[in-house]
Amino acid sequence: MNNFDFIIIGSGISGMSFARLKAKEGKSVLVLERKGYAGGCVHSLTHEDFWLELGGHTIYNSYQSFITALRDLNLEDKFLPREKASFKMYDNGEIKKITSKLNKLELAMNGMKLFLLKKEGKSVRDYYSSVLGKNNYENMFYGMLQAVISQDASDFPADMLLKKRDRDKTAPRNFTLKGGMKTFIEAVSEMENVTVMTDCEAVDISFADGLYTVETAKGVGYKAQNLTMACPPPTAGKLLAEVAPDVSELLCEMKGVKVESMGIIVKKEDIAIEPFSFVVAKDEPFTSAVSRDIIPHDKYRGMTFHFREDALDKEGKISKIEDVLGIDRGVIIASAETVHFSPTLDMSHKSRIKKLSEAVSKHDSLNIVGNYFGGIAIEDCVLSSKSL
Repeated sequence: MNNFDFIIIGSGISGMSFARLKAKEGKSVLVLERKGYAGGCVHSLTHEDFWLELGGHTIYNSYQSFITALRDLNLEDKFLPREKASFKMYDNGEIKKITSKLNKLELAMNGMKLFLLKKEGKSVRDYYSSVLGKNNYENMFYGMLQAVISQDASDFPADMLLKKRDRDKTAPRNFTLKGGMKTFIEAVSEMENVTVMTDCEAVDISFADGLYTVETAKGVGYKAQNLTMACPPPTAGKLLAEVAPDVSELLCEMKGVKVESMGIIVKKEDIAIEPFSFVVAKDEPFTSAVSRDIIPHDKYRGMTFHFREDALDKEGKISKIEDVLGIDRGVIIASAETVHFSPTLDMSHKSRIKKLSEAVSKHDSLNIVGNYFGGIAIEDCVLSSKSL
């Protein structure tokens, strides 16, 4: 069948959240994904019974809408609390304590502003330099925030980055899912009325007689009454150039970076570095290294390095991983690479989103979803889909 109620382009958390909601309404949904796997920035490397996240790593109990979706899919028995592990910093070729660059006096002199200064209308650099001190921001917190979004966060709106949310105290404070975050993607894919096609890139979209036609790189066309764009804004903008030029123009203005991630798995006895949660880096070709140590395994350990776009080739990435972890590549028993898009938000982003929402509202059967409507978190992906 090539006719559906909804076609969704993009199979990340945003697209699959929207697919879940429409499938529950009894609508037939087709999800088209350019990559060879569904999940967007949610992807895992698996070896035997060990899995390692290559993209999104953590669910917090402040993600109430996402937790509701997980429970709706009967996944609560897969909630897996994260154990505590230390945060580290990579500085001048050494792994140090995350607080090694912290100036406590500067923090004490500025700390009270944390309770008095509002985030609204301030950039991340302006706000956190004020409440932590300029040196503390540049020397420590800059790297920590960069690690969260795999890019420089300085010019992001402060109130869109680390948002205060109410918590669902019936869920673990921070957790993942047994089998990895991809468990959510797999559960939606298995729903009745949902068809997911991977390795299926959309290359052209047309609209006639109340139907969208999406042509794929494989030469197959699919039709639907409704179209939802859940891919990176520039990609969505190019695809919508003919059917919604006003929306297309605004989407193409939105910037972002490609995050190149490499995950490696080693035997526990082959790596000496003490267990850690993540290592942040400032002036390095990688922004962070995130460990699976928070879910211990009796045999293996795994780490994912998030590299800057085009900073290193594959050989360079492996060499950097060897240097940081103090290992030889010969002990790596499994590895994988992936690339995902991270939106870049600036102080004009809110006005741009307002214009985009107004433009999309003029197209009754067109929807745009993505975390960039409200922030950068997984919860923002779900809220974007839920709001439609």
